[in-house]
Amino acid sequence: MLKEPFSGEFWGGKQGEDGYVKWSRPIHCLARENEGQLAWVVIEANKAPLEVGYNDSGKFYRYLIENGICARWPYGQSYITVFVNLELIKFYSTNSNNFKEVLERSGESIEVCLELERNPLENWKI
Repeated sequence: MLKEPFSGEFWGGKQGEDGYVKWSRPIHCLARENEGQLAWVVIEANKAPLEVGYNDSGKFYRYLIENGICARWPYGQSYITVFVNLELIKFYSTNSNNFKEVLERSGESIEVCLELERNPLENWKI
């Protein structure tokens, strides 16, 4: 069961995506900048194709280049990771013009995001 604001559907199969994950409002995420620095950004509500289990790297790459987004749920993993190509997906950082408005629409602060156990640092070995 996904926590609000997330929802999704799984149908499996060998062709195309295995389902999708979507979120109903802007969410916080961690971004790696060119210099390797990490920064918190906010991205708008979106829908990501879901790939479960093993995944071909070429297929994953195509999702990020064509759609800008892909959700992965490898076998044995207790969480889904959403990968976002920030060159294709609109994001807001603290220096963006509309950051405060989007942050308000997200309905949570970074602190609340962490309290809800959506801390990428705990899931990714950085």
